[in-house]
Amino acid sequence: MKKEFQAITIYLLSALFIVILGASTATAETYRLKIQSGYPRGDLSMELLKVFSDSAKKRSNGQVIIQVYAAPEIVEGGSAAVYEAVQRGTLDMAHQAGIFASGFAPIGDVEFGLPFAFEVKKGSTFIDSMGEIRDFYYKSGLVDLIRKEYAKNDLYWLDMHSYGYLYIYSRKNVTECSQIKNLKIASWGLQQLFHKKIAQTAVDISPEEMYMALKLGTVDAALYDVSGVSGLHWDEVAPYWLENLGGDMIFGHIVVGQKQWNKLPKDIQEIINAAAKDYWDATVVEYDKTMRETSQKLKRVTLDEACANSIKETGKTTWTDAAKADAASAKAVEIIRSWKR
Repeated sequence: MKKEFQAITIYLLSALFIVILGASTATAETYRLKIQSGYPRGDLSMELLKVFSDSAKKRSNGQVIIQVYAAPEIVEGGSAAVYEAVQRGTLDMAHQAGIFASGFAPIGDVEFGLPFAFEVKKGSTFIDSMGEIRDFYYKSGLVDLIRKEYAKNDLYWLDMHSYGYLYIYSRKNVTECSQIKNLKIASWGLQQLFHKKIAQTAVDISPEEMYMALKLGTVDAALYDVSGVSGLHWDEVAPYWLENLGGDMIFGHIVVGQKQWNKLPKDIQEIINAAAKDYWDATVVEYDKTMRETSQKLKRVTLDEACANSIKETGKTTWTDAAKADAASAKAVEIIRSWKR
């Protein structure tokens, strides 16, 4: 009888150990995710993805491991290729900007920043303006609208991030309004329409190919952010900043495959959401710092007031064009117009 009792006790303890071990293993499950940026190494927003990865790992006590890649380490950059890779499951996440998604989600053009829609108000700072704009995106219903459109393409729009000011890098010193015409400029999405409206030729070139395109004269100018001077060294071949063709604030996003996202437990989703907000904060601070630190590396070209105003008014006509793309874009443009009134 005693031996039977001992055997039963041992059996029960073993079973309990297995249950505890199983529970412990389930709790400690590791979630490995791959994200690729649409931009090459040297791009400031791409390099800052380490903040996103490190935050997710720290917040999850090592459960969430996000492997970060740059273009074109898994798929080519500067196009919809990263989104397609997420949809196929080759990637779990994509780091990109809405202008590259506008082919399947037209609202991406609005999300990126309509020409001259978001500028730092007089008396305000870049960081304060970023906070105000983020609040607007989330509280106005704009983010909800954006998420619905990406969801139609099996993508979960996770969060936004800052690219600072829009820069136009130029090989040529453009000092008069007439010289702006006939420039061949690398740009994407709705920005291409804007450049065509001011009689420029807009071409599509990926960021990782831009240095050589500028050096060889394939293009005269290129649209980008401060990364062109801080890490990609475009200033070596395009030393002029055409201030009046940009200067407004632009934004990117991280998207997750909807299927991949739905498989994650709620607590893990919350951790990734929090890490994405940490990434937003990092981009705002670092872009502000980097734009100030590199301000003397480019030759800033400012056109006369009449020319600058004409360019700005032409840029704003593209808002109507964006609204014609589909119902969601029309609603998004109206949300922005109402906010700016």
